[in-house]
Amino acid sequence: MSAMRLSFAGVGGAQGRFLTCRSCWLSLFLLGASRAAAKCPPGYTQIWPVEFRCDGDRAGVVGSMKYLAPAGDEKTAFVIPAGVHDFEVSLAPEQKGRKLDLSVYDPSREQFIVRSSSGAVSDATREGLSVTYSGNQAEPERVSFRGVTSTPLQVLVHNHEYFPQTLTLSYQYSSVSDCAQAELSSCRKRDPIAVQHAVVDWSIWIQDRYGDVNSAWKELAGPMLEASSAAPSESGVVPTFKWSYVWDAWPLARSEGLGSLEAFSFVSRGKAFVTRSDFARAFFLSKVRDAAKSCMSYLNKKHGSKEQAWAYLSHGSRPGFETSAQTALLSKCSAETGVSEASLRDFMLAIDGEGGFGIKVGTVFMATTVAPVEEMVKATTTVVMAALVKAAAGAAFSENTVAPVVAPVLSRSSGGDEAADLGGSRASTTLVSSFFGSADGSSYLPAADETESTEDGYIMPASPEMPIDMSGN
Repeated sequence: MSAMRLSFAGVGGAQGRFLTCRSCWLSLFLLGASRAAAKCPPGYTQIWPVEFRCDGDRAGVVGSMKYLAPAGDEKTAFVIPAGVHDFEVSLAPEQKGRKLDLSVYDPSREQFIVRSSSGAVSDATREGLSVTYSGNQAEPERVSFRGVTSTPLQVLVHNHEYFPQTLTLSYQYSSVSDCAQAELSSCRKRDPIAVQHAVVDWSIWIQDRYGDVNSAWKELAGPMLEASSAAPSESGVVPTFKWSYVWDAWPLARSEGLGSLEAFSFVSRGKAFVTRSDFARAFFLSKVRDAAKSCMSYLNKKHGSKEQAWAYLSHGSRPGFETSAQTALLSKCSAETGVSEASLRDFMLAIDGEGGFGIKVGTVFMATTVAPVEEMVKATTTVVMAALVKAAAGAAFSENTVAPVVAPVLSRSSGGDEAADLGGSRASTTLVSSFFGSADGSSYLPAADETESTEDGYIMPASPEMPIDMSGN
C-alpha cells in the first residue's frame, strides 16, 4: 500500500480531531545532526527511535522521522506507551507504489488490534478505545483509537518487497498521562559490558564473513551510505535509521537480546551516524579483546592471584591519574600484541557513556569489590577491567578482596576531557620488565611480527593467535 495512516482520537471528539498539548512533545532522531537526539536519562540507552516526553509548553505534538523497513519482513518500528492520548501516525514510502503494511499489536493480550494483511480490526471497542479502520490500495490506510492507551502497543511495518524500503513516519498526539513512564518507554537500563560483548561477537562474525575492513565497509555499509553535513570529510556515513541493516545482517543479532540502537550508540560514540573510522574500530574489536585478555591472563599468573595483580596495578593510584603500572601494562601489551595502545586504552578504560566507548572523564581502568562482578556492574556503569580480570582469572572476586570499588580514573590533568587524550606518568623499563619479563628474560607474549596497518591508524596483528588463557585457571 502506498500510504497508510493510523490515528488515535479522543473519546467524544470528531474522528481525526486533535486536542492541544501544552506539556508534551515528541523527541525524534534528526538526520544530519552531529549528535543523536536521544534523551534517555543517565544510565539508560535508547532502544526505540521515538521518545515520548513531557517538556515545556507546546501547542500540539508533531514530528517525523525516517525508518528502514527490512526486506520481506515484519518488524516493530516503535512502541506507543500506556497513557497516550489521540495518537496518529502515517507511513509514506520513499518510492511510491511499494507494498508496505502497518499493524498494531497488543502484547498484553498477545493479539493484533489491526492486522496489516487484511486491515481487520479485532474489536470495535477495546478497554475504552473505540477502534475504526479505513484504507485501500488507492487511499491511505487509517486506524483510529478513540481514547487513551491503557497498555503499551507495538506498531509494526511489514515490507513485502525484496529490498529494504525507506519510509517517513509522521506523528501527532495530544498528550500523555504519565510523563515518567512515557520517558522510559523507549529506553533500557544500560548494560555496558553486555553491549561490548555483543559488538565483539559481531566483530568476529564480520571478520569471518568479509575478511578485511575495506570489503566489509563496501559490501555491508556501502548500500546504506548517505552524505552528512556534520561529516563533510567522509565519503558517506551510515545514519541512525539505516544502522539496523548493518547490525541485523549478523545472523545472531536478535538472539543477543540487544537492540540495534544500543549497538549503534556504542559504535558511533554517541553521534547520529557511523563513520568508516567508527566501523573499523568495531571491526577489529575482537582482536583488541583477545589482546587485552591475554595480557590480563599473564598478569594474573605473574602475580599469583587476581587480588595481587590488582594491588600491583592500583598501587599509588590517585583520582584523575593513571598509575605507572597501568601505563606500563598498556604500553607493553601493545608492543607484544601489535594492537595499538590507543585501541587497548579505548577497550579497557572506556566502555559506557557517550564520548568514546565510555564517558570522557572519570572512566575506570580497573576496579575490584567485595561483591561478585555481576553485582559490581549493577552498582556502577563504569566498570571495564573488572570483567577482564574475571575472564582471565576464571572467577568472581572473593569476599576477601580489598576495597569495594577502587576506581583510579584516567586523566592527564584536571583539565583533560577526551578519553583519547588522557594519559599519565610513564613507567620505567625496569617496571615494565618486572611484570612482563620471565625468569630467563623472555616475554610471555609473542611479538607481532606481521601486522596490518589500516587507513584509520590502527595496527592490528595479522593473525589473532595469542596465548589466551580460556581455561580460567
